[in-house]
Amino acid sequence: MDKPEFKLEFPADPGNNLDDGGMPRPDELIIVNDEILNANCCRYDCFNLKAIVDSMEHGGEFEIPICICGFGCRLGVEAPYAVTHGGGCVYWDIAFSKYWKGSRHFCFDKAQYLDAIRNLFQEVKRILECRPLCNEDEKYEYAADDQIINIGPCLTYREFEEIYNRMESIYNKLRKPLFNKECNNGQA
Repeated sequence: MDKPEFKLEFPADPGNNLDDGGMPRPDELIIVNDEILNANCCRYDCFNLKAIVDSMEHGGEFEIPICICGFGCRLGVEAPYAVTHGGGCVYWDIAFSKYWKGSRHFCFDKAQYLDAIRNLFQEVKRILECRPLCNEDEKYEYAADDQIINIGPCLTYREFEEIYNRMESIYNKLRKPLFNKECNNGQA
């Protein structure tokens, strides 16, 4: 089984990687078996939080890493991740990427996959709770819910909360039966 990880890291020297309020933006890393999959020519592509949540529940083609501008990475740079579910596993098939040779195929234990996504969302929420209002937001008197969170491409706090609540609902629906199965097999 492959090990998925979605990680937020604040670089020691953020350079130009600052949000509008001068706060450092974390690097958003998609890591499988200690390899960063979303490295690009500049730094790293962002998390597409909505696509990540969608991939918890059902298969399909998802642009899991996405450009900071909000556009998908398709334009000859990287294929969308083909996600399938079956037999207690979540599979990723990536046909191509400009940043590596050949295709990639990964198999994740479904419980680990769900836990990795939930851990990501809890870390995003923790970071957001520590951030002050952005000067730009104060200047334009945006409502707190309409501020951009600066993790992923251009989501507001309100949009993040909606995606977060959907993730929690899916997690609770899908993870409990897997936990019960682990307990019955003596793994918990």
